[in-house]
Amino acid sequence: MTAVIGQRFHCPPVVLLSLLAGGLMLPLALAPVPLNDSHWINLTWSEQFTALMRHGVIWPRWLPWSHDGLGAPVFYFYGPVAFWAAGLLGLIGLGTWPSLLGAAFVGLACSGIAMHAFLRGYSKRPLLGAAFYMAAPYHLLDFARRGALAEFTAITLLPLVAIGIRRAVRGRPAILAAGYAMLIMAHLPIALLASIFLIPMVSLVEDGANKIGITRIVAGLVLGIGIAAAYLLPALVLQPFTAMLTMQGAPLLRPANWTVATFFHGGVPGLLLLAAIVLALAVTAAILLAKRWDAWGIFVLGMLGLGLGLFPPVWRIPPLDHVQFPWRILSLAEFGTAVLVARSHLARPQLLLACFLPLLLSTLVLEASLTAIGTTSSGATRQMQSLLRHHPDVVEYLPSGHGESGGSQSVWALKLAARTPQVQYADGMTTLRRFVFPIWRIRCASGLIPSTASQDGLLRYRGQGCAIEQTKPLAEQLGLAISLAALLLTLLTAVRPPIAWIHAIGRRARMPAESRL
Repeated sequence: MTAVIGQRFHCPPVVLLSLLAGGLMLPLALAPVPLNDSHWINLTWSEQFTALMRHGVIWPRWLPWSHDGLGAPVFYFYGPVAFWAAGLLGLIGLGTWPSLLGAAFVGLACSGIAMHAFLRGYSKRPLLGAAFYMAAPYHLLDFARRGALAEFTAITLLPLVAIGIRRAVRGRPAILAAGYAMLIMAHLPIALLASIFLIPMVSLVEDGANKIGITRIVAGLVLGIGIAAAYLLPALVLQPFTAMLTMQGAPLLRPANWTVATFFHGGVPGLLLLAAIVLALAVTAAILLAKRWDAWGIFVLGMLGLGLGLFPPVWRIPPLDHVQFPWRILSLAEFGTAVLVARSHLARPQLLLACFLPLLLSTLVLEASLTAIGTTSSGATRQMQSLLRHHPDVVEYLPSGHGESGGSQSVWALKLAARTPQVQYADGMTTLRRFVFPIWRIRCASGLIPSTASQDGLLRYRGQGCAIEQTKPLAEQLGLAISLAALLLTLLTAVRPPIAWIHAIGRRARMPAESRL
């Protein structure tokens, strides 16, 4: 489809959607560097991730400069996809914040382009649906206000998974496998929500409810899980070595306690804005459903009901009790609303009026995001320099038994780093200025020796002057092997039709001439 501007100028949708992405990201590009919410941790992670990529480490799982040099196993557990994107931009010369902003711009543009590809041939106005998906309020809130780059990237990948389901039903599961693997490795909670709610919905509307269709979709999803095993297996197996339980957060925000009343709790900022987004999307869906029945409308209202806390028992069901923040389901509601917009039979002025409230909130989100930054350019520069000098990190990646409460940033670890020398030797034991984790191997003159943890969770061993080597734990090695096998199998499914075509030509060439007539 080509969008027509005037009567002589034809502009491809990919250009229009990229321009829209640039316009939506422009306010952040012109503002001081944001350090609120998760923006600060994106900066310290991305700076290390890119530096390690520059030294040839394709997947930097251990960040050595976190906690002022004590280190942290961040990307054994946190999805790397968004930081690969930022890292690639960093490798071509962009600074840390411009790389993050560039990754967000690419993600936002790709979300619209992928949504347009999914809606094309399936709806009346795919370009409007794609534009709505890009400019939807929670989508923008995710990065602009919350700094949730990984979740923002996962929202980008939802349309790719939907396209993959469509292709899988037709016998080609490779796109589904790749998209699902990227979704898992971008943000596991969004992948979990999509697996339970969005993927079944898309499968039904793509006529995948028959046995063959279901089998093909399941095959694509299994291949995707296999490709993501290099991330999934270590992330699941190595959690006991960290303070991961500190991610539970405030009791009010835990899924099991999520109700309508949560939104009106004065102690948690931003929840009223989320409630407004829920109501705005509900109004839009109701207007579009009043004109024409659509199963996607029921899907949207269901997702909004769950996000609003109308069905609290649902969030107590495993594994939904591990999504951490139930409001993440708004990303699925916005996906469904974008489909409704594209499929609507309303006249364009009426359709734009139906979308007025969500788009108004998107404008307020961008304005509120700039207000939340709340610092001058020089002040932001000083704070950023401090961040990139000491690399503070979050508490959940501290060694087991050393979690903190009262904030996401580990103040204890920074104080520990400030008073700890690089090497301490006492009573026959050497203690290193490095947190313990099962990736370290101690090699002395006599061979490999075991290591232990100090009272503060630092790496120590009996002896002196030994070499410290970084290794891959068994879970990582096994995960990589599974991923390579699944990736090879996926590639074989992708080239199977051409191979079958070549074999058919070969069989025809071997037939007698009279048989080919």
